[in-house]
Amino acid sequence: MEDLTYGFAASKYNVNFIVNPQETKSVTFKADKPGIYWCYCTHFCHARHLEMRSRLIVER
Repeated sequence: MEDLTYGFAASKYNVNFIVNPQETKSVTFKADKPGIYWCYCTHFCHARHLEMRSRLIVER
């Protein structure tokens, strides 16, 4: 779905940005807190928006 705007957040690491159509972005951060953290889409993009999430697993 290349014509939609998306958002990405990993709130425990203060990461939050928007990705516009036909755009790519990257982010660098220090994952220094062990645990399991949710990452999710922050911009309502389509009917399956609530399924757009993943886990970030940080180990020691």
